Amino acid sequence: MSTALADWADTIVAGVPALADIKPSVENELLAMAVFDVVQRRRMLPKDAVFIGGTALRLCYGSPRFSEHLEFHTPKYAPRCLDREGLAAEVAAVVGCEISVSTPLAVGRSTLARISAVVPGRLRSERRPRMKIDLGVGPQIDAGPTVVALRMAGGLLPGMGDVGDLFSFATSSKEEIYVDKHLALVGRARRIKHRDTRRGGQGRHRERRVPSRNATLPAERL
Repeated sequence: MSTALADWADTIVAGVPALADIKPSVENELLAMAVFDVVQRRRMLPKDAVFIGGTALRLCYGSPRFSEHLEFHTPKYAPRCLDREGLAAEVAAVVGCEISVSTPLAVGRSTLARISAVVPGRLRSERRPRMKIDLGVGPQIDAGPTVVALRMAGGLLPGMGDVGDLFSFATSSKEEIYVDKHLALVGRARRIKHRDTRRGGQGRHRERRVPSRNATLPAERL
């Protein structure tokens, strides 16, 4: 059974055959774009939320690396409430398949919601398209209104309806995001993921163990 999400992914892979091996990443990112479209239109995030992280680099600054998680910061603690049923219903209407939205129970976690899509006709053992929304607390020194373009394969994807429209959202600067990422990389030097050191960042997220806490990677790999 065809769905909008699956059709979009098929269209992208047909146009860019090199993406065939990482089609799950394509679907994850499409789901993330649909979720972002809904949460910003329905104002489901705190008013002072700032868009950060790898997906901000992808959607605002043209990064070639796929990134499916939406990360935000607020300068001070905000109530962690989310209309899960409303979000699931609206995203389902966009992507054409059932959407599951769960919220973590652990206190102190930055994850606001985990979202997955149930694509009809797929085996239960097959990996679902999925993504998450993180909402952390911390200052963003260099942030301001930035144009967000829900782009895939080099341009706006035809047939996404409302998804794909340009909109403005408070976003951290590219320089500040890179600083945050370098600090995070140093903080988990013994649990470096494959995507952290590979240009383009495509493919599975395998972790690379560094033998020593003081070990460093060659500068050209960072």
